[in-house]
Amino acid sequence: MQSTFLNEKSFLQIDDTVIYEFSNKLNEETMIKISKTIQSHLISAQVHIDKIDDIFKILIEIMQNILNYSYDKIELKNNKREAQGILIVTMNSIENTCTIQSSNLIKNTKKAIIQERLHEIQGLNEKDLRRLLRQKMRAKKDIHTKGAGLGFIIIGLRVVKPVIITFTPIENDILKYTLLLQL
Repeated sequence: MQSTFLNEKSFLQIDDTVIYEFSNKLNEETMIKISKTIQSHLISAQVHIDKIDDIFKILIEIMQNILNYSYDKIELKNNKREAQGILIVTMNSIENTCTIQSSNLIKNTKKAIIQERLHEIQGLNEKDLRRLLRQKMRAKKDIHTKGAGLGFIIIGLRVVKPVIITFTPIENDILKYTLLLQL
């Protein structure tokens, strides 16, 4: 079941060149290392700082989601977590566009939560997304054990095309959850 999934690679690609491959094992420590390394490569490639900032913020949110929703997550010491997830970041320097794709395995019961969070932001403009973000931050409602349900709102503020999610059945109640973003 997982063997095919775990053989997929996580990487940063700028134009046609893969510049950085990294581990599919994510935890709080590797999240920061991966994000900062990608940020450094994008700076070296002279990507506009605003685009780099958006990519950095989205990567953190995506990796948080992988840690929150993965069916195979492991609770480590000091309230830390670890999970498997695939991240693919491709940058087109000529068009100044970036595509980010993530995949991880989730339990079928998480599908409705993810769909609800995405449905909440669909069709909202930037002003409405900012308003929703402020409301959720003030209300402290909709808080699950890790996070406050703000990730899709933060992502929605930075993407240029609608967020695409797919769920592919893997085995029994396990799904491959894939998120595709363009910014």
